[in-house]
Amino acid sequence: MSKILCVTYGAGHAQIIASLYPQLVARGHEVIVFALTTAAGQLARKGIPSVGYIDFIGPEDQASLELGRELARDSAEHPDVRPGETEAYLGISYSELVADHGEEAAARMYAEAGRQAFLPKRFIRRVVEQIRPDLVLTTNSPRSEQAAVEVAAEMGLPSVVVVDLMVGGDRPRLHKPGYGTKICVIAELVRRRLIELGRSPGEVVVTGNPAFDELGATSVVEAAAELRRQKGWGDEKIVLWASQPEPTDSEWGAKVAAELAALVSSQSGWRLVFRPHPNERPGCLGEVDHIETSGRDDDLSALLKAVDAVVVVSSTVGLQAALMGKLVVQVDLPVSAEPIDYPSVGAGYAARDMEHCMEVLVTHMGRHASGDMPFAPLGRAAESVVDLADSLLLQQAR
Repeated sequence: MSKILCVTYGAGHAQIIASLYPQLVARGHEVIVFALTTAAGQLARKGIPSVGYIDFIGPEDQASLELGRELARDSAEHPDVRPGETEAYLGISYSELVADHGEEAAARMYAEAGRQAFLPKRFIRRVVEQIRPDLVLTTNSPRSEQAAVEVAAEMGLPSVVVVDLMVGGDRPRLHKPGYGTKICVIAELVRRRLIELGRSPGEVVVTGNPAFDELGATSVVEAAAELRRQKGWGDEKIVLWASQPEPTDSEWGAKVAAELAALVSSQSGWRLVFRPHPNERPGCLGEVDHIETSGRDDDLSALLKAVDAVVVVSSTVGLQAALMGKLVVQVDLPVSAEPIDYPSVGAGYAARDMEHCMEVLVTHMGRHASGDMPFAPLGRAAESVVDLADSLLLQQAR
């Protein structure tokens, strides 16, 4: 039996690990998931156990914990984040920042970049040394996941990095040769881009995204039909607004929803559904006609199959919708997250503002956003990633 350490951050990336976990276990591997922030709650709802920073705290970390409590003082609690996890993560990570760069530089770096300044390799090395895995498998976030990949390389352990979406110049760690023994990507165009940026062709494999495997399942089609029946949508055209959190405005997604609902209501038989991000509060919509809210407990795959069109700014839900053949409109609104350019990869239409978004919806409702999608086929990504992990473990055992 091989032991595999999976490291993942956030609800979206946790879906990747949730798709891989049962197949890894079925093949006889012992799997330990190191789940950060909202990943823990997402995995728990699927019956997948996980550990976090709080589980590896020792007596020597008490000063870091006190620091973490101070840093977390203004952080909002989230039901999917385990008690004490935020304090442990912040305290450990900031303490390492000080150890690496000194008090003044650490304070400046944290003030400028926040958590993006962290790279807690000492602590992650402690985790790896305690777990003693044969292989490290991560998703593609920075900080703890990056630390796990780098520590694995330093310790001579094979690693697999699963990239959820597209890759741009904003993720230089993914361009570095050797960052992950193998890196799994969603499409051939992503593979080519990484090779152009310096990766060895043998390091990059097109597998697809395991989190999207379920999108084409028959059960999703049936669930979507049942959802439309339960909602009483009948022949209505349903437009989904898939939001994302904005750090400077907790009501941002709700405000966009209200504006879009006012435009959607101008079309007879159209209705808007607002889907907040798992890390986002729905906000106060008040009495807004032609709008309803989809909560985090609603099945996203069934919802995407049930609606007729999806509007996004930078949400990854846009890619999922495109893979399912839905009309996707990407609105050019200023946001903190770096948007994936869906139109440039044939996954949606561009809209310069909300009014233009409505024009695009009216013009293209009922049509797919593009022709052939340049992505790996749905359904076999998890199997492909697990096959790759098994091949690395076999090589390691020789």
